[in-house]
Amino acid sequence: MVASTAPATLAPLEVARSSFEEAFSYKAPGWNVNEYGGAISRLGKSNDAATGTGSQSFTLISKGTGDSNLLRGFPMKQGYVYQVSVKYKLPVGKSAVMMLRHDAQPWNSIAQQTVQGNGQWQQLTLKAAFPHADALGSFRVAHKHLDTPILIDDFQMVESKPNLMTFSHGQPVSPLFTGIHVNRLGTHNAWPALGVKMMRLHDTGTTWGAMQPTDAPVDFSTNAAARRLDYYVFSYRRPDVALMYTFTNVPKWAALDPTRTDYRTTGVADLESFRRFVRQIGTRYKGHIRYWEMWNESNYSLFWTGGPVHLAELTRVAAEELKAIDPENKIVAANVIWNGQHFLEDYLDAGARDHVDVLSYHHYTENGPVANAVFHYNMRELAARHGLSHLPIWNTEGDATCTEVTPLCAGVDLMQEQAQLSAGAVLTMAASGVGNYNYYTLEGRSPDRALLSSADWSTLTAGGKAYQSVAAWLAGATVQDSWCEATHCVLRLQGRGWALWPAREAVNITLPFTPVAARTTDGQRLSVSGATRFLLNQPVFFEIANAVTF
Repeated sequence: MVASTAPATLAPLEVARSSFEEAFSYKAPGWNVNEYGGAISRLGKSNDAATGTGSQSFTLISKGTGDSNLLRGFPMKQGYVYQVSVKYKLPVGKSAVMMLRHDAQPWNSIAQQTVQGNGQWQQLTLKAAFPHADALGSFRVAHKHLDTPILIDDFQMVESKPNLMTFSHGQPVSPLFTGIHVNRLGTHNAWPALGVKMMRLHDTGTTWGAMQPTDAPVDFSTNAAARRLDYYVFSYRRPDVALMYTFTNVPKWAALDPTRTDYRTTGVADLESFRRFVRQIGTRYKGHIRYWEMWNESNYSLFWTGGPVHLAELTRVAAEELKAIDPENKIVAANVIWNGQHFLEDYLDAGARDHVDVLSYHHYTENGPVANAVFHYNMRELAARHGLSHLPIWNTEGDATCTEVTPLCAGVDLMQEQAQLSAGAVLTMAASGVGNYNYYTLEGRSPDRALLSSADWSTLTAGGKAYQSVAAWLAGATVQDSWCEATHCVLRLQGRGWALWPAREAVNITLPFTPVAARTTDGQRLSVSGATRFLLNQPVFFEIANAVTF
């Protein structure tokens, strides 16, 4: 039976605690140190305590070619939330990094915060949901300075399993939610009726490096890349579709290190060269391009190796120019991929938080709705840690990919299976409060992911019909409730009905109401003759009685 409202969440459970009152000379019970690359650290018990008589002292003596972390490990479960409360003391002007980390490949942090010392005891709370299959995780402390003791006291870890989707409840689905990449203009000139409201101009052959190959103003009459951008903006784009330009690809003449083969990623030698480019294109496309994204996949070395501090400077420059040209311009933060939380934290700490209007990330769905919802939940927690809870969060690029371990992908009809996986991912993002999602791409990274058939560039594929259908279900709607259970997920839209999709495999469901019709991802609206029990093998929208027209 499908619940009529989100099921009750599990009560928080304390899974670890350290008071550091025990007798120890090196490390407290349950704590360890991870030294690698020749790093040397010193640990011990200190009599300087936040409460009681003892605390854990941790000092980095030498980094060598690696580092040293103080850590407390514990098993983590997918979809569960882990909250650490800890007191720390650092000398004035010194800093350290505290994080929650996945301690199996790929060993990525799922939440982190840089803390600043003031010579007094301070409190830190760090919270994140675990996105991976059940595995060992840890709370870790890493130094930013040598020979600087950090003291740790009153540590507590709490495990809970809340509804990860509550942020969206009572909120309208963003009018910019469904978006697209269109990369192969020239091969076709098609604009199918997918219901998209945003087009992201990445991988369109219109990067900074392509448009300004020499230290001279962009020549929009002769430069092919510049003329192509003009075509996208002034001829191809539909008037009700917003545009997002993504900065990337530094030209060789402007590169911080033009001697490297990957000079495009190294950064900008003179910020004024970037400022002039921003000013020129911002002026040309005033009122046409409203959204300006500060780099593509900034924690991925294929696109950026210049570090978070330098990228924060570029963000400041772009914001200054674009806001001066048009105060309505919006600065979208440099996006990160799935393992980029640490980079995004450092980028915001370096000053970018003062200049961005939107936070962004990239998530390609492979592992079902729980992992998808977790990613957005952790982005929302990251925003809160930086005082940016008010900002929208966008997934500016993604698609759905069937793999041998992906739920619902049996390999019988790959295009159909990926279409259903994609539809479920779109619904999960809407249910989680994602503000924009741009499918990559209309033409597809491979034929089975395309939304439009290359045979005639007019016929929608199974994926295209699914994207079109879900976009229609969501357009103009308000989220009433949403949640995931072990077998299925639910999105209730006020005055419309219920979207349901399987979490891992086809499942028999019994609805708590009698729908008047069922809409499927191939665009059909089917009479259900008063039935309430169904085999759920794809996303389906069940209309309620007296539903508003959509």
